[in-house]
Amino acid sequence: MPTHDGENELMRRALEVTADCPPLDELVHSTRPLQIENHLKECAHCKSELTLYLEFEAAEARPEEVADLRFVAAKTAKTVQSAIAPAPWWKQIFAPQVSFGMAALMVVVAGTMLTRNASTPEPTFPGDIPNVSTLRATSIQLIEPIEDINLTPSLFRWEKLTSSSAYRVIVFEVDHVELWNGTSTTTELVIPESLKKQLLPGKTILWKVIAYDGQGKQIADSETRKFRVAVK
Repeated sequence: MPTHDGENELMRRALEVTADCPPLDELVHSTRPLQIENHLKECAHCKSELTLYLEFEAAEARPEEVADLRFVAAKTAKTVQSAIAPAPWWKQIFAPQVSFGMAALMVVVAGTMLTRNASTPEPTFPGDIPNVSTLRATSIQLIEPIEDINLTPSLFRWEKLTSSSAYRVIVFEVDHVELWNGTSTTTELVIPESLKKQLLPGKTILWKVIAYDGQGKQIADSETRKFRVAVK
């Protein structure tokens, strides 16, 4: 006499799908009804599948289930529409190398960048003197120190700019962190000992000059140039 566990095992095997089992659509809308009828007599799996389907089709949704069913139907329709719609441009370019997850990440990153660019001003480097209202048609030409030099410099020199009343010299590290700044009414400025101590051999230093008129308005500036004291 089979045990309870044995009965469960026999039932499980009887309900397993086999290689002869047709898909559910063919069970419901078969073009060969005689073969399907004979198969259902022998196959518990297909008989159960068909019975469940027919019961589902005949059942009416309870009032409390209508909203849920509409939600599922809408989500399913949207998924199907996405599946049959033409692939978006990014997927056409990168497929099949780019997965859907990566594509979604690209969309999120692009959206974040657009939002940030729309709300955040463009950053300026430390030491820059922004003046968006100033049109600098003329650039100040720097004379010394420029590029590699043999000795620690003692002054900064640049060409005179007509209509300028004062100049400001700004000295930076290579990462644009300001080291020092000073002003002059002539076209040169003596380097103080405190700055000279930072001009170590082999160390690259940046500098620039900004010109102002008699009212203190910025009217021009120079390029940022570099110099370096040679290592002996």
